[in-house]
Amino acid sequence: MKIKNFISYTRYGFINKKFNGAVLFTDIAILVYGVISFIEEPKPASFIVLFLSVFMNIIWQAYSALHDLLEYYSKNGLEEYIFPSESIDFSRFIDEREGLEVIRTSHGTAGINRQLNEWIRNNDLNVEEDTDATAVVNTYIEKNFDALLPFLTRHYRRTVAEDRLFSNDEKLCFSGDFIDKDLFLVSKGSYYNSFLTNRIFSQKLVGDDGVDLFPAKGCTSMDIKFPYRCFSNEIGISTLAVTKDGYLFFQLQGNHSDSSPGLIVPSGSGSADWSDFDNNRTLTFKELISYSTKRELSEETGSAMAEVTVSKVIGFYRWLEQAGKPEFISVSKLNMDSKEIQPEKKEQQNKIIKFRVVSNGKLNEKALTDCFEYLSDPNLSLPLYMCLMYLKDFYDNDPESLAKIFI
Repeated sequence: MKIKNFISYTRYGFINKKFNGAVLFTDIAILVYGVISFIEEPKPASFIVLFLSVFMNIIWQAYSALHDLLEYYSKNGLEEYIFPSESIDFSRFIDEREGLEVIRTSHGTAGINRQLNEWIRNNDLNVEEDTDATAVVNTYIEKNFDALLPFLTRHYRRTVAEDRLFSNDEKLCFSGDFIDKDLFLVSKGSYYNSFLTNRIFSQKLVGDDGVDLFPAKGCTSMDIKFPYRCFSNEIGISTLAVTKDGYLFFQLQGNHSDSSPGLIVPSGSGSADWSDFDNNRTLTFKELISYSTKRELSEETGSAMAEVTVSKVIGFYRWLEQAGKPEFISVSKLNMDSKEIQPEKKEQQNKIIKFRVVSNGKLNEKALTDCFEYLSDPNLSLPLYMCLMYLKDFYDNDPESLAKIFI
């Protein structure tokens, strides 16, 4: 885990800080080529002078690259930075066209639109890649990287100390909105890009001289409505699943997880990978979300993806502390018994909370009621709270359709 984190963190620094390593590697290639040429055919003294010049340049470039790398790991060590939390009036960010209703929970704030959720349940969209969005996000991060780096460095060090996974996997991002409902626009992003845009949205960075370093100018102005064009907007996915023996279950997030550590979480919860779309470009919007959900659920239960027989999208919300990060809620059917579930060791604790919501071929109202009572539990993660809220809404309004999925 630490090795994967180290590789991700180092590679991200090379990309955004543009260390002299690229020049160094080029000079080394020239040197190797020169040595081979000299061995094959002796050259005049002028060539030796050139050879020595290249060699000295390599020494200098190696020193510069090492200096930059050490600064990347140590000098941005954050003793000079503070991270005060801010109370944000989320109504200032909400686009009135999307008409979001704000829901506050113990571990996060969601923005929802009940009419939009109804539309999503009954309609579909074609999916199209928005390559411009990827370039906009990358340019924003590169431009503001020195101001954003302390957030990344601090979190990287915490994950190393706490043995948590923090790797820069390629992610699928939502680069549009549902206002016009013509296309579902997606773009290629990364976990670190999401961390440096969405995840740190509600934080503020102040230098030891009292000068504000973040929010950075040009993207996080309080006048801008979200979804922000220069924010990564990685697609979140969460699902509540029922097993073959009729149990709906929650999981307990491990303390080493980077998201919702120690909290109660849905049956499956995470984010859509870029490969979910890139390998399945003919899928519609709901097919794509269902595919990502099935993959995530299979990974977090130790099942084959084929064992997730149904996954239906029933809701959408924006995670407001994360700049309106898009989150999709589903209900799923898992073709395995509850006792066969194997929580993913690197993220979940080896324990599940379960309710027998299907018995004798029918929905068990008492078990569902017991499940919904968890809405008042302060240890619920925001994704699980939203899953339960949408499940209750689905059950109250269309129990027959829910029964077709769970039974």
